[in-house]
Amino acid sequence: MFRTGYAIARNFTLPLILSKKNVDGKCSTGIGTCVVLNDEGWIVTAGHMLSQYTEMMKSAIKVRDHEVQRTAIDNDKSIDHKERRNRLVKLGKLKPNETARCSITTGLPASAKISRMISIPVVDLGLAKIDGFDPKWISQYPVFKDPEKAFEPGVSLCKLGFPFQSAGVPTYDSNKDTFLLPPETFPAPLFPIEGIFTRTAAISVPPDQQQPPCPYLWVETSTPGLRGQSGGPTFDQKGTIWAIQCQTSHYPLGFDSTIPAQYFHVGLGVHPSTMFYFFNKYSIKYTVSDY
Repeated sequence: MFRTGYAIARNFTLPLILSKKNVDGKCSTGIGTCVVLNDEGWIVTAGHMLSQYTEMMKSAIKVRDHEVQRTAIDNDKSIDHKERRNRLVKLGKLKPNETARCSITTGLPASAKISRMISIPVVDLGLAKIDGFDPKWISQYPVFKDPEKAFEPGVSLCKLGFPFQSAGVPTYDSNKDTFLLPPETFPAPLFPIEGIFTRTAAISVPPDQQQPPCPYLWVETSTPGLRGQSGGPTFDQKGTIWAIQCQTSHYPLGFDSTIPAQYFHVGLGVHPSTMFYFFNKYSIKYTVSDY
């Protein structure tokens, strides 16, 4: 059913890999998904992927500052041992699990660097610009479903991403300040999962917060978004994107109360109407379907 759509969507669907090294030296990765929007190198993903990386960067900046201060104290020859110890005590110690170094990559050549990042938490949408992007790296760019034309529940859709796998344990090269991923990381294998468009879900905004400039909507699907698919496309049989997968919701079935944890899991993706507003706001070009 989705053979044609998959063949199209895989061209613009990339892994989004977050790598980090903790203060204790432990290195690890997390993997999600992103879609390359256009030949200018803009990508769209789940907002929580970029928010997670932002928090990692804040920690890394804090750690680097701590390292600079400690080095300055250690190298200060104008103070005696007691004063040096007092200053180090005042400076404090870092927690072993704090992020000391981090990076984000899509698996494109090393010259491609993600720079500008925009996260819209209320709709869990993330946008980012890749510097050094070569349009030839992507053989086909996405088309988004026109939400004004026959955008109704019941249509069969497919989600795509990189679940059931790990990017492995990277090594950190301190001389180049970069992470080296295991050679088997790429090409990362894609995994599709089918379902149907069940409902359009409105995203509620508390009354005390600024009300949205456009409808904040999610597209709900009858199958969950799998871990590793966050930020991936939800597309139809033609490969046209109907949503960007961002969350999974869990509905209690309400059957036999003696059996715990009876839930139905559905996927939630950012609705094209909501995406288009933010694409336009940040002058990001995109293509809309003719149907």
